[in-house]
Amino acid sequence: MVLLRRDAAPAPARLHRRRAWSRTAAGLAVLALAAGCQGKASTGASGTTAAGASAGPSGAAFPGVPTGPAATTVGHPTRGPLTVASAGYTESDVMAALYSALLTKGGYAVKITAIPITDTLETSLEKGLVDLVAQPAAAYTNQLNALIRGAGAAPVASGDVTATMAQLSPLAVARGLTPLHPTAAVDEYAFAVSKAYATLHNLTTLSDLGRLGTPVRLAAGDDCATAAWCQPGLLRTYGIKVSVLDPLGMDTVVAKNAVLNKKDQLAAVVTTDGMLVTSKLVILTDDKHLQAAGNLVPIVNTKALAAHPDIATDLNKLVAVLSTGDVARMIAAVDTARQRPADVAAAYLRSKSLL
Repeated sequence: MVLLRRDAAPAPARLHRRRAWSRTAAGLAVLALAAGCQGKASTGASGTTAAGASAGPSGAAFPGVPTGPAATTVGHPTRGPLTVASAGYTESDVMAALYSALLTKGGYAVKITAIPITDTLETSLEKGLVDLVAQPAAAYTNQLNALIRGAGAAPVASGDVTATMAQLSPLAVARGLTPLHPTAAVDEYAFAVSKAYATLHNLTTLSDLGRLGTPVRLAAGDDCATAAWCQPGLLRTYGIKVSVLDPLGMDTVVAKNAVLNKKDQLAAVVTTDGMLVTSKLVILTDDKHLQAAGNLVPIVNTKALAAHPDIATDLNKLVAVLSTGDVARMIAAVDTARQRPADVAAAYLRSKSLL
């Protein structure tokens, strides 16, 4: 499987398979890092909703992003049917379950459908066969850019979420879609060290590792040697020198095991990897924004949003609360504890007083 490179326009057939492949690979090895199987989401419960937020993760408004009208109180579905799509991997299942629960509480009759093939998902969303789906802002921006301007189009997403959303909005509009507010939760590539190594050298950020000045062995995929987000970017942005590139794969169990066993010092992972929640690895903060902004954002069919503007009100409630750690813990609950995404999402929303 070839993994999506965030420094290049994504190939539509591979866009959502990266995380699914990572979870599958996790289940093939025996490790203290637990692995599991993905569940399927289902409809949430109905009840009363509150008005949504209208600002981005940092509190700044995103021009042109709908906030929705003031919410109304309902006791049963009254606003009509909606279909939320999942791309068929755990993170997407969890996000779909969150959206479903919030929208059901808001009075919609919601169903979730899994569409694991990216081209089919995109077509279904544009045609209104499904109404909305969660996407990482940067990857989806580059995907739409490639669809509109050609596969060779230069990526337009950046590490700045506001600038990335400014690029995403017109691209989405051209396809009959509307992005809502992005959350603070990000699905991005990242780099992890063992907690012991971080403690020994007082590391919390990639800048700290760069200042340490010690070349590191990096466990990653084969393309890391040339991908701008990986080895070249680490050197250019942080001054981190890779002495050996250990080709153990992107976010694989064997790569993380190599760091835990002190064979390597650094592993390429993804920020929402649920297995990191209970492991002895820690992600170093990308404090200079080497990675493009992967903030999770609802993408809604524009006609569906015009017919049901309360979608924005209901989903914008996640903006103020959802973090990367929250998503990773929910993924861990599904993949490791084998809980249903719908149950995990409902428990999370209740913990935030949103259900």
